[in-house]
Amino acid sequence: MPFDVKTVLWMLLTGIAIAAVAVVVMRLSLGKFVRKLLETKANTPETAKSTDELGVRGNGYLKAALKGHGPLGTVVKSVSGDPAKYYIPEENVSRAESKFRKEKFSLPLILICILLIVGAFIGAVYLWPGLTSLWGRLGPS
Repeated sequence: MPFDVKTVLWMLLTGIAIAAVAVVVMRLSLGKFVRKLLETKANTPETAKSTDELGVRGNGYLKAALKGHGPLGTVVKSVSGDPAKYYIPEENVSRAESKFRKEKFSLPLILICILLIVGAFIGAVYLWPGLTSLWGRLGPS
C-alpha cells in the first residue's frame, strides 16, 4: 500500500485519538486507585493496602499497570503477600497527585478540541497539494 500524504495525515489523526483515549482511561481507572491510596495515607509498607481494602476492583488493566514500569509503576510500590498490598512512598506523593489528579472533563472543551484537530487535518489533506507546489515554486530548484 503506497503511503501518500493523506494516508499519513489520517494515520497521525488516528494516533492522536488513540493517545487521547489512553490518557482518559489512565486518569479515570488508575487515578481512582492512586487517589484511594492517597486518601488512606498508605505511604509506608506498614500502612500498605490491598485493592480489596481500598474498594477498588483489581481488573486486568490495573494489575498489568502495577507490574510494569509505566506511570503507575513509578509512583506505587508493592508489598508482597497474598493479597499484594500497595503504597505510595512519601517522596512520590507529589508526583502521584499531579499525574493522577481528578479533573472534571469539560464536554464543550473536548468537543471544540476534537473539531479543531479534525478541521486542521481535513484542511491539511485538501490544502497539502497546493501548499507543496507553492513551496516548490518559492524555493530554489
